[in-house]
Amino acid sequence: MRAWENVAYPLKVRGVALQERRTRALDSLGRVGMGNRVENGPQELSGGQQQRVALARALVFAPKGLLLDEPLSALDANLRVEMRDEILRVQRAAGIATLLVTHDQEEALTIADRVTAPLLSLVVGVPVAMTLARLSAKMRTSLLIAISLPLTFSGLIVAYGFILQLGRAGFVTLLLAKVGFDPAIVGGFNFSPLGRGFAYAYYLVPRVVLIVLPAIRNFDAVQLRAALSLGAGPWRVLFDVLLPQSMPSLVGAFCH
Repeated sequence: MRAWENVAYPLKVRGVALQERRTRALDSLGRVGMGNRVENGPQELSGGQQQRVALARALVFAPKGLLLDEPLSALDANLRVEMRDEILRVQRAAGIATLLVTHDQEEALTIADRVTAPLLSLVVGVPVAMTLARLSAKMRTSLLIAISLPLTFSGLIVAYGFILQLGRAGFVTLLLAKVGFDPAIVGGFNFSPLGRGFAYAYYLVPRVVLIVLPAIRNFDAVQLRAALSLGAGPWRVLFDVLLPQSMPSLVGAFCH
């Protein structure tokens, strides 16, 4: 299958005529810098070029959103940087909301417009970990199993779950429409920067809990009581006693 035929396949499935399929495929390949490779087969393309073809195929039918599940993980270091920049350029040119799942901190901070999900994950995950630390061992174990369920799925599956629930035709969106909420607004929120942040935070919160919980459980509360008994205020105790010992776990949870 030639590159343009690969890119045109989603249009073929949708019943688009051959000439229009070819025209749109060539245009999409041109947008990712592959206009001179339209007749090449897979064996004639490098790993980076094959990734560009895959990106063109995802863009050819003008989707409202892109879900990319670790698209750069199989590439070497140089190609990762090249394709990272290419994805960012194409995404901004097309103006498409994009959710990219990655475990590479540098990649996330380079591509993201806003570091929403890690911050939301800390805001939610730290109080959850503090609550779990005060529970009995049996209850804590049961809740940890429940909280960790999102980690059994890939980030892409979690993202699809949010779309099925909160997209324009999602289950929750349609329920809210019955009580007067505009489906366009509710569904549109899922593809906004904040909405995407909430979606990915759902996937990150269990990681934060699992990283921060041991530090909280092993913290010596005697130090807090001693500082308070010597006249230190709550804020002074927080910044001088609690945060210095918790900071490595918090930074690790943020960057994970």
